[in-house]
Amino acid sequence: MQIRKSGINRRIKEAAKAEFVNKGYQKASMRTIAEKSGVSVSNIYNYFQHKDEILKEILQPTLAIIDWAMELIEFGELHKDEHAWSLEYHLDQIPAISKFIDNNRESLTLLFFRSHGSSYENYKDELIDRYTGIIARNYKVYRAIRPQMNANVSDFFYHNLSSLYMNIMCEVLMHDVSYEDMLIYLKEMMMFAYGGGKALMKW
Repeated sequence: MQIRKSGINRRIKEAAKAEFVNKGYQKASMRTIAEKSGVSVSNIYNYFQHKDEILKEILQPTLAIIDWAMELIEFGELHKDEHAWSLEYHLDQIPAISKFIDNNRESLTLLFFRSHGSSYENYKDELIDRYTGIIARNYKVYRAIRPQMNANVSDFFYHNLSSLYMNIMCEVLMHDVSYEDMLIYLKEMMMFAYGGGKALMKW
């Protein structure tokens, strides 16, 4: 029986991640990954069935955090405490958001810009759709708390708001914005979005 060694697994993933980020998933070469990891191509297949499985394992820690965050937004404090709808609450989240982006730059870049041809090539659009649904449901919850809120907001608005947030993250990644500058930029965007939402919803 072939014994899988954690050190070899790690070397394969590190080499593959560099290759994926540099060339994109579709153009990444298994032969190059083998050369950079010091593992033969045939031996790589003892650890991973195919290239997409390597990508999946590389992205899993980052995807797990995103899934956790989506569940927290949908089922967390927004449903328990009206303070969670305040500007102060949202501004308090900025350091954690900035740290997540800063700590996951390569994986997020790979996920959003270098995953064409993989099972994740539509992930960004799927995440926008998922967040659109969460926003719409959360505003419905908040309208129950504040009946005077404007209820005539289109689903397309929620979609565009979700796309805006995704674009902000992509711009930060594309322009390699530092953690310190992210704190400033995301605060500016949060205040802008919150002020516009407050006016639209008639809070």
